[in-house]
Amino acid sequence: MDAGAHTFYPELRPISEEFVPKALAVSGLDRDRLIRDGSACGAAAASAAQAR
Repeated sequence: MDAGAHTFYPELRPISEEFVPKALAVSGLDRDRLIRDGSACGAAAASAAQAR
């Protein structure tokens, strides 16, 4: 079985201007990129439902 075929990993667009800088640093994610390219929560949920 190909684990990649059964993986769902969306990167979500931030929903608030508030965040913890140290937590962001630990995650390794780029907040500006997520604002620009991240999925809206509803779109990610719909994709998850289709991926089942």
